[in-house]
Amino acid sequence: MCFVSVAQDKSVNEPQGESNKIIQAEFRSAPRNGDTIHVDMGCHIFGNFFKRVSENVIKIPSTTYQDRFLRYDGGEILHCTIKQGGAFSGYVCLKDLDLLVKPTDKRVTLTVTSKTNELLEEITVIISPEISLYMKINKELVAIDSSLPIPTFKEDDVVGIVAITDEGEVLKTVECYVTRLDRPMCARVEKTNGGEFAMDDKRSILNPGRGIYVGGNFVDKDGVSWSKCVLWENKE
Repeated sequence: MCFVSVAQDKSVNEPQGESNKIIQAEFRSAPRNGDTIHVDMGCHIFGNFFKRVSENVIKIPSTTYQDRFLRYDGGEILHCTIKQGGAFSGYVCLKDLDLLVKPTDKRVTLTVTSKTNELLEEITVIISPEISLYMKINKELVAIDSSLPIPTFKEDDVVGIVAITDEGEVLKTVECYVTRLDRPMCARVEKTNGGEFAMDDKRSILNPGRGIYVGGNFVDKDGVSWSKCVLWENKE
């Protein structure tokens, strides 16, 4: 099963202000594990070292010896991983975080402040749902997963893809696709403008060759986009 959400997607911009710049960054967590989420920070934050000050504050002295503080006011920073920035670089970066979240949280906010409590950066973490994929064959939903056989159908059947979160929300399918492994560099991706596969897609599913990726891009009710796909590989 392949999953792109991101935990791993990030966007950063710096709105211009008269007196300062506040960085706005966005990340996506892995799906919840109980009351915990895992966030891949992608070495977005650098410093000379990282020191835990309290259960929700990490001190980050910078290369210019100006202390900064990463704060999570919504809960506890359970764990963090630090990575060396490079050989002889003299700095380290924050690789990932585990955060304690409330059951109702859909997103949480981290802040980076100066020693004088000036806001330098605001980081939004969107909490990823667990997404299950289904192939819709005419009106029947069939669960799809790399551990399950590829569903069978007829070429003239109406076949599409449906994504449902662990909270029961049916996501809107923006597009779905099939990628064959036997195409050069998997470069050719057949995408639809919705949840229904084109004829070429259906033929690829019925005759997968060395293997296929079947997936789609989806949007939830809040307008947040998600992607997920299933890999079926013929290892014979």
